[in-house]
Amino acid sequence: MTLKMANIAKMAHVSTSAVSLALNGKAGISQETREKIFKIINETGYEPLRKRRKGGSRKVASCDLIVPEKTTLPTPKAESTAQR
Repeated sequence: MTLKMANIAKMAHVSTSAVSLALNGKAGISQETREKIFKIINETGYEPLRKRRKGGSRKVASCDLIVPEKTTLPTPKAESTAQR
């Protein structure tokens, strides 16, 4: 069985948000809770999903361009390098 963040949270008697805060080094939980979470993580060998995925996490950005059907897009003018 692959351990999930929810399993770690249940073992530590905390919320999944607390586990997430601990893993990401964010404020919002006590040092005692953080230590309890990491103790369980070390004992179980838990690895966050982003580390289990091959190549880590990758974000892909995309941009959509909406152009009316009968529009002529301007073409760039070629610069003449001969007269420079």
